[in-house]
Amino acid sequence: MTFSPNPDAVRTANDAPDAVTFTLGDAVRTVSAVGDAVVGTELGFGLRVGALATAIARRLKLEEPAIDAIGYAGMWHHIGHTGLPLDSPFIDRSARAKEIAAWEAPLAGAAISRATPAIPAAVADAIRWHREAWDGTGFPDRLRWNGIPQAASIVGVARAFLAGTASRVEPREPDEVLYELMNSAGRAYSVGLLRAFRETVMFEPDACAPGAEPALPPLYGNAESARALFARVAHTIDGRDATTIGRTERMGRSIAATANALGYDRAFIERATMLATFVTFGDLAKIAVRDELDPLARMARERRAPEIALAQRIAKRTTTYAPYAPMLADVYEWFDTKRELAIEARLVAVASAYDILSRVIASTSTAASKTLDERIYAAAGTQFDPAIASAFVTELRR
Repeated sequence: MTFSPNPDAVRTANDAPDAVTFTLGDAVRTVSAVGDAVVGTELGFGLRVGALATAIARRLKLEEPAIDAIGYAGMWHHIGHTGLPLDSPFIDRSARAKEIAAWEAPLAGAAISRATPAIPAAVADAIRWHREAWDGTGFPDRLRWNGIPQAASIVGVARAFLAGTASRVEPREPDEVLYELMNSAGRAYSVGLLRAFRETVMFEPDACAPGAEPALPPLYGNAESARALFARVAHTIDGRDATTIGRTERMGRSIAATANALGYDRAFIERATMLATFVTFGDLAKIAVRDELDPLARMARERRAPEIALAQRIAKRTTTYAPYAPMLADVYEWFDTKRELAIEARLVAVASAYDILSRVIASTSTAASKTLDERIYAAAGTQFDPAIASAFVTELRR
């Protein structure tokens, strides 16, 4: 699954140069890794759920379109968790309150899937209802019996099995989890589904082994499809904290304006904004609202090391986005370092620091804005590339 031109795509004379059809495999796999990161499991968990779910579906002799939808739903079943609010030191939420809040995750995940044209429509339904229970005690809609789409139940049992065996907190033996799930017949899942699930686990162990992923047909979209998908997921992540809503979009606008002023082309702008999006993906390493450390302090880079490390791990999952991994290491590196920093990273570094500073300062007065400008200028030559810092502030003042 690579992000490469589709050789079967047909272009007409009216097609714009950027309307070439691309396969979105690496973009879909990256979003799956983002889901893995937000639920705190190893990267590749969503792919394993998709692989096991498709194996169960084939054992049930479902039609290929249904199997494909189940595979993609397994890969993305957890993406809705990116929108759950962060814990706050100012709000003491009980475990029950957090559990109730998590009931919104399938709805959010379905919305992201539904808003992605390349994803089959049936995927959204499977994501929405994969946590429903046969006896009507699941969520979010309390469906029961045959009212639960079969695809959703298949994804649900695959997720439940792998969540038990791959848990970072308390991993259990496969036989133990299998026994527990089989005992849930008539309550969590139907007898027929659990029979097919057990046979799959027993006779097709490769379907749920580490590194497994579903063999699915490619999804196609135009050159904007992956960027739009990533922007949608980044916006959801930003919404976890009221102070960061719209952060990635703001950074994208300031990056584009500065790059245009400096004469960089469209390809450069796209790389820089994609880099900023991966910085947002790394923000999933943050599990609670916290006071922002002054981004102009050297210790800020050390504090954000886990977030950059996570963003790099997500980028390295695919060949398409692996080149962003070394650039991510440059984002919070200072300009006066002894090594050459990627220009895209220098630009994202200024945009990120300015956004943090503007959120920390409560006042929106002209004086406050001037102070922010002066602080960016003061850091030019040490923390920031002087040419980029100057163009950035100039564009902000327009």
